[in-house]
Amino acid sequence: MKKIIIGIVMNVIGNIELTQKQNTYLVTVFTIIILSLIVYLFLIIAEGILLYVALLIFVLIVIIRIVLFYVKRSSKSIDLDEDIVRKYYVNNQKIIVIVTIILFILILSPHIICYPLYNSNKSDTEIRELVEELTVGIDSNYNKTLTILKWFDRGVNKQENMSNMYYRFRQEDVLILLYFKLSPNGFIYSKYPHVGVRLPESTENWDSWIYHTRIGMCGEFSRIFSTMCYYANLSVRQVYCRGEDHVWNEVKIDDNWIIIDATAVNLPDSNGFNLSWDFMENKVKGDLIQNGINVDEGNVSYVYATYPDYIDDKVDITERYTDVINISIKVIDNKEQPVDSVKVKLISYNRLRRMNTALSKITNESGYCNFTIGGGDYSFEVSYKELSGRLRDSFNEDIQYHNRTIILM
Repeated sequence: MKKIIIGIVMNVIGNIELTQKQNTYLVTVFTIIILSLIVYLFLIIAEGILLYVALLIFVLIVIIRIVLFYVKRSSKSIDLDEDIVRKYYVNNQKIIVIVTIILFILILSPHIICYPLYNSNKSDTEIRELVEELTVGIDSNYNKTLTILKWFDRGVNKQENMSNMYYRFRQEDVLILLYFKLSPNGFIYSKYPHVGVRLPESTENWDSWIYHTRIGMCGEFSRIFSTMCYYANLSVRQVYCRGEDHVWNEVKIDDNWIIIDATAVNLPDSNGFNLSWDFMENKVKGDLIQNGINVDEGNVSYVYATYPDYIDDKVDITERYTDVINISIKVIDNKEQPVDSVKVKLISYNRLRRMNTALSKITNESGYCNFTIGGGDYSFEVSYKELSGRLRDSFNEDIQYHNRTIILM
């Protein structure tokens, strides 16, 4: 490492003659710069547990370097055997290098593991073959849907074709919790015989990853169910309720969209098929009651659907799942002048934690934008250049129209 840094310094300064003291200062500066770049790389790639581990090891490396430096210096004054000191110094340098390499492997391993499956189309064929096997001889869309849904039943022969980790990851089945800035809230989790690495913003949209790991949460269940139904020639769509943290499906049978939740197949009071329109409100209500908050009903913010053929197109279907209200937001600056062309994001607190609803609006020339959503506890947030503004409030569905103002500061 030292030779590399000296080489870099010599290439930078060229033929300029420097004293030994100046050379020492330059090597020190370049060493600090390189170490800072390594720390910056850690900060970009990892946070949470991985970040703590990275910083801990980095601090240990610095401490060891300082100790070795003073041991080497003091060996001359206390007349230690130079060969023994040199051997000790070299061995510890090797340990530092090995630990650094292990650290890089630890941080990058989830990305390395995911890469092959991200670039594999093999599972598409396997999923098609599975669907053909399950639905052979079945003609009606109703029975096809039930058959595919039963594949997700975690009680069949006491085996699981898919393992739901939503509640388990808070209990005993998670190996390591990992947090990535590149893809937040990822973690390694396991339910025998499957082990998976979940990076929610990407893996829930990769059929191959889901099919091979057989582990996931509502997003993965909904995605693979949607794909299976699509290969069975069923009209299917994924339904997202980001603000209340759930994803499910709808299948069109006899011109009616039937609500299906593959994560609820073996629940005591549900088989996940043909759920009522207010099932999500009841789900939110149940969470609130468990947290000691008694409510008559839960709130749902914004619900949208996507189709397998047009996965990027969102269809607003909030009115299917809750009574909607209209909220008009006006954005002004500190001089009370309207601010146009700024994005207003909707954040939901309906399940007692901050959740991005994936819904945003752009203000018009008069500084206004309108939201048609369910009632609940929300935060409207704006960032514009160096200014920002935020408004948090609760909105009752008994009042149809609401007006609020956000001041950018």
